[in-house]
Amino acid sequence: MQQIVYDTIGGARLALRKGTPDRHVAKSCLEAGEFAICKSTLPTLNHNFIIDAGGYIGTAAIWFAQNYPEAKILTIEPSQANYEILLENIEPYSNIVPLNKAVVARSRPVNLMDRGTGDWGFSIVEKPRDNPNPTSLHHIEGVTLDELIYDSKVNGVDILKLDIEGGEKEVFDFPGYWARNTVLLVAELHNRIVQGCGASYRAACAHMDELPASGGEKVFTVNTDLIQAK
Repeated sequence: MQQIVYDTIGGARLALRKGTPDRHVAKSCLEAGEFAICKSTLPTLNHNFIIDAGGYIGTAAIWFAQNYPEAKILTIEPSQANYEILLENIEPYSNIVPLNKAVVARSRPVNLMDRGTGDWGFSIVEKPRDNPNPTSLHHIEGVTLDELIYDSKVNGVDILKLDIEGGEKEVFDFPGYWARNTVLLVAELHNRIVQGCGASYRAACAHMDELPASGGEKVFTVNTDLIQAK
């Protein structure tokens, strides 16, 4: 059992597990301005709908809730252990809706794998490049972005944060309705886990413009046509 400590970071009271990246992630999200360009690019929203795919312990969803209090925020986390912490952390925010699922391109149960990189590195990729023999954690239901949009009864996504440890390759390989109807995409591209993530992203998002805050694994991409259509 991991030891839990409590701290206030960026105005949020958080449960954090000792010996994990929890505190680092929380500070990056809530204090270091990791997503600040989202607010400057989209001061107001079209659909009041945000998807946080790869919710971890909820800190990105909390940042979105703090900055877009009128928006519905879906946060999706496949790890049961991470999800328990996420539920505790998001409890004060009524506009955050949690789902213990994985984001996929085709709805199906998937196996969550431990690549040996810590609690933030679990992946549905069964043969990751950086560890071809990961440990199986548990099965989890997979859901598509289009299903999330349809079930939420909205016409599009204002902000899609996609940090799913290599799972983004299949999502970009089979872009659906979401690809043309997302205003701002924040994605981490894990080529070290699955070869070709970057190429698949560029093909799926060729109609979008990359913002200057992009760098390293993280890309910020905006559909300027949808902003202009507001």
